[in-house]
Amino acid sequence: MIKALGEKDQKLVYVRAINHSGAKAFTQVKKALAKETGLAQKHVARYVAKPRKANFSDMAYRIRARGGDVPIKYFKAKERKGGVTAKPWGKKKFFPNHFITSGRVGHRFSMIAFRGHVFEAFDTSTRRWGRSIRKGKSGVVVPAAMIDGAAAQAFRDHAAPAVEKRLEHELRRVLL
Repeated sequence: MIKALGEKDQKLVYVRAINHSGAKAFTQVKKALAKETGLAQKHVARYVAKPRKANFSDMAYRIRARGGDVPIKYFKAKERKGGVTAKPWGKKKFFPNHFITSGRVGHRFSMIAFRGHVFEAFDTSTRRWGRSIRKGKSGVVVPAAMIDGAAAQAFRDHAAPAVEKRLEHELRRVLL
């Protein structure tokens, strides 16, 4: 049936089907990433770039991710005695020698400049004020999580079957 169409119409049908199915698969990938990593979907969107859609010269739908280690702040971090608890990968984890607020016990306050981030006091040889700190990292890298795991499986499960189904729809649309 598709051979009855001209080359331009054939490409149009394929491009429409790929882009429609890709958009649906993209949604499933974001949901799977959010569930697997423990990030909220709005934060996953920050690390997953806008997809590159198929066109007449390149018939591929590409989903790209960017960024490195996600800060602990985005995993529902709470300060506890001796450190911070958060839920990277969806599991509660304790980060010793990390902090969110500043000041002595009983008089702690949030630093506006810290913007809610979690910091690690990596010079643990002393308890002095003014020691070196660095931003705490969770160990979750979204691009790496997207390549293997639930996100990749979600793309495989949703993209191919959806393209076949959508191809029939687009063919009917062009022929009628």
